[in-house]
Amino acid sequence: MNKHLQQLPLWLCTFLAGAALLVNAAGSEPSDLLQADEYSKEGLQMECQPVKTKFVIGESVILRCSITNSTGSEKRIRSYLPRAHFRFIENEMTWLSGSSPEVTLQIRPPIKSNEFEILLPAHTQLDILLTLSSARAQVFRGMLVYDPALHGGGFFGSDAIEKARRACLFSKTFEYEVTHAETKR
Repeated sequence: MNKHLQQLPLWLCTFLAGAALLVNAAGSEPSDLLQADEYSKEGLQMECQPVKTKFVIGESVILRCSITNSTGSEKRIRSYLPRAHFRFIENEMTWLSGSSPEVTLQIRPPIKSNEFEILLPAHTQLDILLTLSSARAQVFRGMLVYDPALHGGGFFGSDAIEKARRACLFSKTFEYEVTHAETKR
C-alpha cells in the first residue's frame, strides 16, 4: 500500500496535465497550421547557393537557401528537428545518404510556425541558413534535399522508399571547394 501512495502524486500530476490539455484544446479555435495542405512538395521550389565558392579547411561552409511556395494555398514544412530534414547529397538517387548541416530557419511574418512545423502561405518564401563544418579538402558538387519523411519514415508497402523519395524536395546542383589554407610568403 505504501508503494501505491508514493505513485499517487505522479499519477495525479499526469491526470491533471492531461485534463488541462483537453480543456485548452476544447476551448480554442482550430489552428491555421492544422488546416494547411499535407506535407507535399507540389508547388514548392528550393534554391541554394554557397555564400562563396572557395572555403578553407576549418572554415564553416555556409549556404543561403530558400523554399518558395508558388501555389495559391498554404504549405506545411516540418521543422521539429530541422537538421534531420535537410542533407547535402550528390544527386537524387543518393537522397538517403549525405551530410546534415546546422539549419537556421528565418521565420518572418506572414509565415507562422509552432514547434513541429512551418506554415508557408501562398506565394511566400522561407529563408534558410545552412552551415556545415569543413574538415577536409574537397570539391562538392551536389544538391540539398528537404526530406519531410525523415529517411522514408511514414511510407509503407513494396514501393515505400520510392514514395518517400518522390516526397522529397531537391535543390538545383551547386558547387563549392574546400582547400588548404594558402601560406603567406
